[in-house]
Amino acid sequence: MMPRWKPQTHKTLAVLLYCHGLSMNAISNLFNIHVTTVLQWIRTFAKKHAQKETLAPGTTVVLELDEM
Repeated sequence: MMPRWKPQTHKTLAVLLYCHGLSMNAISNLFNIHVTTVLQWIRTFAKKHAQKETLAPGTTVVLELDEM
């Protein structure tokens, strides 16, 4: 039986591939893991490395969403 954990290098590579446009489904197939595991890795990476902007009260935020 294979161990359930994956090395940190696999997690980092998975996030890097996702940032370069590879889908979570493709990454899960490459690493033979469930797609929710890939999502957890991405979220964990984002929480550690992404900075949240603090906005002053009354600041207007404008977002543009493309069609999906």
